[in-house]
Amino acid sequence: MVDENAPGRDNLTNDSILGGKIRIFQEKNGYRFSLDAVLLPHFVQCGKDSLIVDLGTGAGVIPLILTSLYPDIKVYGVEIQDSLAGLAERNVRENGLQDRISVIRHDLKKSPIQGLSKNIDYVVSNPPYRRLGSGRINPDSQKAAARHEILANLEDTAGAAARLLGKGGRFAVVYPATRTAELIHCLTKNSLEPKRMRAVHSNTLSPARLVLVEAVKGAGPQITVERPLFIYRDDDADAYTDEVQAMLYPS
Repeated sequence: MVDENAPGRDNLTNDSILGGKIRIFQEKNGYRFSLDAVLLPHFVQCGKDSLIVDLGTGAGVIPLILTSLYPDIKVYGVEIQDSLAGLAERNVRENGLQDRISVIRHDLKKSPIQGLSKNIDYVVSNPPYRRLGSGRINPDSQKAAARHEILANLEDTAGAAARLLGKGGRFAVVYPATRTAELIHCLTKNSLEPKRMRAVHSNTLSPARLVLVEAVKGAGPQITVERPLFIYRDDDADAYTDEVQAMLYPS
């Protein structure tokens, strides 16, 4: 079945990730996933048979990586933009994962999300990073919505995660390090207590540019700050560290 909302073949690139284990169709000129979408699934720690929701799934990259890392989970990708949802559905089919990944076209700000019950085990999100009014908004609507808080902001995303999770459920998010204080405030405001945090640096000489945070609904205050994650080697600005290389090209 061909999705009428999916972009045409001439507008797509056919890319591979995880050393060719996963094929990803993306728009040539629309929003394209970044390394953040690889780092977040590798930060997740979920149990066997977990039900996971990816809020703002885009082209479905995070669910695809999660199902590769965890063979017994089920993932739901929630996406409001029809063009991206259609692309996510196609990527699920191309990788033969229709029985493990479902795409739901829905505005995460609106509750309930059709097809999802409460007490989901784990929620993940790579939300837009930039506030409205900060920086130039990209004329491409997909890129604009992915980068700026146009269709949803951090509060919307955390609120949706809190509504989906039962007590003890977990929420993992990647966000700019410069907005860490805002992130933690927003999580605790929604009864999501940060329990694990890892800073992401370009190299050992640079300040953190991202943080990976896992919060637990209804938990008490106490957080483990894990060792930092460095993306590039100090002696070669174009070479990934062994840890990141292993994420991108697993054996």
